[in-house]
Amino acid sequence: MRVPWPGKPERRSPSNPRRWEVTAEERERIEALPRRPALDLIHALRKRPALVAELARSVVRGAVHGVRDSPELLWYLGNVRIQQVAPDLARGATWYGEESFVRLLAPTLSPETRALELGAGAGRISRHVAPLVRELVCSDPSAAMLDEARENLSRQANVRFAQTAGFLLPQFRDGEFDLVYAHDVFEFFDGNLALALLEESARVLRAGGVCVISFYVLDNPLWAREQLDVARSVARSGHLSALKIRPYLAAQMEALLRLAGFKVRDRYFGGETIAGGTPRARALADQLPADPAALNEAGRCILVAERISLLDR
Repeated sequence: MRVPWPGKPERRSPSNPRRWEVTAEERERIEALPRRPALDLIHALRKRPALVAELARSVVRGAVHGVRDSPELLWYLGNVRIQQVAPDLARGATWYGEESFVRLLAPTLSPETRALELGAGAGRISRHVAPLVRELVCSDPSAAMLDEARENLSRQANVRFAQTAGFLLPQFRDGEFDLVYAHDVFEFFDGNLALALLEESARVLRAGGVCVISFYVLDNPLWAREQLDVARSVARSGHLSALKIRPYLAAQMEALLRLAGFKVRDRYFGGETIAGGTPRARALADQLPADPAALNEAGRCILVAERISLLDR
């Protein structure tokens, strides 16, 4: 079906406004039109030449947003600045929160443990885990990150590497692992995707296996200003960068773990959590720590959860 080339735009006076009623025949004809975005765009530009400027802005925004949507590219761009000062630093060396996570992870590690790390990056947490377990699988969506992890963990014969895609883990068998852990990974995507990855984590864990995750929380008022800044940035740009964190309420993440088939057995809050919540005015008035490491720790929660069987749910 050919789409007729539109003629000149119809000029309408205020006394002759466009109608709002659509007939059944018109609706059918509209639905039957083939979807050809390129041709539709040409028609739109012909009818309203002023859209050319908006099209140019859209192309530029698309390119910028494409960069913002690529965590791997953003990590590398950030690392360029770091290596100008210290060329021998590993990627992730400047991130915070390693000590507390490794400390809570330690009781789950043994010479018999088969462990899977989600979002292993360049091996910042893996290097502590590998010497203490039977087998460690470092998984990450970034091939470049895994290449660096291979270099950093080259002396560990019990480590293998797996590139993942999306939020499924088809390369792993049901019940293959005793432990699945992720350090500061889940806050980079939304709740429905977090649930998908948690369900996959439960699938690849044996019954009674353990999942340990850390994430940033909105329970702590210290993150109020940070998140308001993120919201304002999104309002201005219309886009949320892939590296902008999306903190969860601790109860929200616990609910996702329960839905995925886990029972939370231990909780850790790096900073004070006030029962009943904190009024917004007070949250904005609270003084943020001057030390970035302290701020990072204060806004983090670590949950240790056990995979339960279907009969126990």
